[in-house]
Amino acid sequence: RAGEFDPAPEEAVAELFLVTDQTLAENGYTHYEVSNFARIDPAAEEGAWVSRHNCKYWSYRPYLGFGPAAHSFLPPRRSWNHCDLARYLADVSMGRAPREGMEELSAAQQMTEIVMLGLRTKWGVELADFRRRFGAGPAAALAAAAEELIAGGLLSTGGGRLAPTLRGMLYLDTVTASLLQSL
Repeated sequence: RAGEFDPAPEEAVAELFLVTDQTLAENGYTHYEVSNFARIDPAAEEGAWVSRHNCKYWSYRPYLGFGPAAHSFLPPRRSWNHCDLARYLADVSMGRAPREGMEELSAAQQMTEIVMLGLRTKWGVELADFRRRFGAGPAAALAAAAEELIAGGLLSTGGGRLAPTLRGMLYLDTVTASLLQSL
């Protein structure tokens, strides 16, 4: 607003994204998440150098948070602790959960999160898991919506997963929105 910063044109940002991917790949890094790379260690198991912390969120796995303002996720429930240290400690000292709030995600919210978070990674969305969680109808709708994106080179299928291509990562918001409209 102050006119002190001019964002780069989208074309330049896209070119930097592609050059970054190529340069890091040539130097032993894998592009495992839209905004993250990890060093490849041939002696280590697949994914040994990725952020295990963040991968929990992207793969929609449960996690527990401890301490003030910490969040927990035990699907389909998300909860968060008091931010205020005094309130947090008072609840703990009284033997109460220091919970500030909790929400239960609807099936639609869960589908949105699984697609949105899964597509951030090179592993994408596991289609069999999606079908198991939500049934044949939503799984078929997701697969049908993906066909045009696959044909356009934005998504790939393999190993029972729907994952973004490098080009798809460039247009990830559009890809995700297109898939979510089908659900």
